[in-house]
This record gives sequence, C-alpha cells and structure tokens, in this order.
Amino acid sequence: MNAPLDPAARQQLLARAARCYRNAGQEQDACRCLESAGDYSAAGLMHEQAARWSEAATCFEQAGQWPLAARCFLAAEQPQEAARCYLAADNLLEAAWVLAHYAHRFDAARIALANFKPQEPEQVLAQMLAMARCAVPAKNGEAGRLLRQVYLRLNELHEGAGRNRIINWAFALADEAMDRPDLVLELMATAWNSDIDTRNQWERWAKRRLGSTEVIALLEQAKETNTADATPMAGKANTNQENTPS
Repeated sequence: MNAPLDPAARQQLLARAARCYRNAGQEQDACRCLESAGDYSAAGLMHEQAARWSEAATCFEQAGQWPLAARCFLAAEQPQEAARCYLAADNLLEAAWVLAHYAHRFDAARIALANFKPQEPEQVLAQMLAMARCAVPAKNGEAGRLLRQVYLRLNELHEGAGRNRIINWAFALADEAMDRPDLVLELMATAWNSDIDTRNQWERWAKRRLGSTEVIALLEQAKETNTADATPMAGKANTNQENTPS
C-alpha cells in the first residue's frame, strides 16, 4: 500500500496540475487545483480575470485579502457581503458607503460612521458624503447641504486616491442617488476651479445627460478668460513698480 503524500508534496502536485490545466486553457480546473492546494490568492486572481466575481470574492476572503474580496463582491452585486469584508479590514468609511449607497442599509451605515474618527481632510469629507448618502431618503435638504459643504473644501485635498474617492462619491451622490444635474454641474465647476482634472468623467456625463459636451468648452473658456485678465494686471503692476522713482 502506498503511503499517503505529506501536505507539502500534495501542494506541489496540485500546483503542477494547476499549471497544466491553465496551459491547456482549462482555467476552472486550474482554479479547483489551486483551491485544493490552499493557494486561494492565486485562485482568486484567476477567477477575477475571468469575471467570476463570486468565486473570486470567496477565494480572496479565504486568503484574508479583504479589500479584494469586497471589490469582487461588489462586482457580483452582493453589497452586504462587500461591506462585511470592509468591516473585517477595519475600513469603516468604505463599509458605510457600500451599506448606504449600494445596500440601502442606512442604519447600519450610520453605526459604522459613528465609530469612525477622521484624521485628515479627505477622511472628513468622505465621512460627510457617506452621511449625506444616508440622508437622501429623508428628502429634507440635508444631503444637499452636506454635499455643498464638501464642494467648498475640495481645494484642501491633495492629488491621489483619496481625492479621487471624494470626487467619485460626490458624483454618485449627486447624479445617481439624488438625480440632481444642477449639483453635478456645480461639482464639475468647483473641481475645475480647484485644478482637479475630471474632464473625461464630466464629458461622459454631459454627453449622456445633456446630449452635448458644450459645458466643458464653456469652463475652459472661462478659465482662459480669467487667466488672460490676470496677466495684464500683473504686467501693469510690474511696469508701475519699475517706473516708480527711487
């Protein structure tokens, strides 16, 4: 009778089998081997590449890769599972936004927000946006008030993933949750004046919602006019200073 394989040898055989299956184009069998070998991270990546979102999320969860699991659960339209993964990663902001915006679990979102203590401007604004999303169903003006407070502070944000999150959440709130084109346009103008490059996003929205991207040209024209107006003044000031008797 053959002795049973030790765990390390078994994992090596399964990994080799997974490579063979993948080379043969049989990716689901390859994933099955990887999962049996306990390599859930590699299996999750393969499932994700094939848009098998639920399988990918389950594998990433097994691997303890909570943000990846949450992203795949969202893609699989399972927002409560995504929020659970964000909570497991101690990412209360993302969990609150997912609970409010996608799952419509507003009370659960408020609990997550109540336990979050922001440490920097981006987190403060993200918390305000999540609170605004929770306030939308009440239709008492609170969501719009919070959203405009965020607009006034966009220039405090530094370029990066945090600022992108604020823009994306504000856009989703104004466009999808509130159906307020006026607030979308206000966001676009404020972001533009804060030198935040969101041209591609706004062009897609303007073409879809307004049937025209003319608003982008108007913003560009306004900015060029402001720059042109400022330049002669600066030159005049310098000229006056040079001509002032010493």
